[in-house]
Amino acid sequence: MMHENALLELASHADVLFGSFATGFFAWLLARDQKRFRSMRKTCTNALKDVATYHRLEAEYVSELAHLSEKPAETWKKEKRRLLREEFDLDLSSDATETSAFRKLKTLE
Repeated sequence: MMHENALLELASHADVLFGSFATGFFAWLLARDQKRFRSMRKTCTNALKDVATYHRLEAEYVSELAHLSEKPAETWKKEKRRLLREEFDLDLSSDATETSAFRKLKTLE
């Protein structure tokens, strides 16, 4: 009888100890993932701001080039983007627009 009570008490303490360790471990995992998520969110936010900034910069430059030459701004833009595609194998996706970047930024904030 005495040994049974001691065994039950020991098992009860072991369960509590295991539960505490399990809870602590899962809390640590959650905190680690939340930190990683915040970091990825910040990276994504910065990338979207960069996309929007480069689109505005492109608009300013092609507008200035059009002002200094006889070609319209849209022609300058198409020529420079074609150059990027041909010489550097870089192309903007159809989703990489200033409007799209700002829309996505609003969902992240």
